[in-house]
Amino acid sequence: MHQKIDTRAGCKDSHGSPPLIEGTVIGLNVEHLPGGQPPKPMWLWASKPVPGDVREVDHWWSMYLRRFDIEHTFRFLKQNLGWARPHLREPNAADRWTWIVIAAHTSLRLVRPMAIECRLPWQQPIPESKVTPGRVRATYRRACQNTVHPANPPIASTAGPGRPRGGVNRVKPVTQPVGLAHYKG
Repeated sequence: MHQKIDTRAGCKDSHGSPPLIEGTVIGLNVEHLPGGQPPKPMWLWASKPVPGDVREVDHWWSMYLRRFDIEHTFRFLKQNLGWARPHLREPNAADRWTWIVIAAHTSLRLVRPMAIECRLPWQQPIPESKVTPGRVRATYRRACQNTVHPANPPIASTAGPGRPRGGVNRVKPVTQPVGLAHYKG
């Protein structure tokens, strides 16, 4: 078996056929899947030629499952929190934006217990450990309204200064064009 190479970035200076990389192909068979779907065999590839122990194969399987979680986290950060949306030119600005997105994701994780109480009527109740960041994001505004705010916004005791007494209004009034309207009858 040969792995698929999309680009020759790592081997761009070498000519001819790409180098062979030894590895192990692992075939996994699942007994049953949720929802009653028929299970299909899954093939994993590891760069280690021969696994030393069965526990090592279990570790590779768990790493594959963890990769699934990490990919969906990056997809959520990019699509829902706008991580890749701004086109920043300076590395410092990109670092600051990354930290802002991480802070937003952390706040979604912290608001998670309150999002359970703010579910919509058609949503099924689920335990806190199963609440997704997307569901928390959808109920974030309502969840924050239910929280205790240590400081309220300041309320002005008097009206603003406005135009000084005796001053002239310098804003020109809007004039509407006068004439026949174009009518198609």
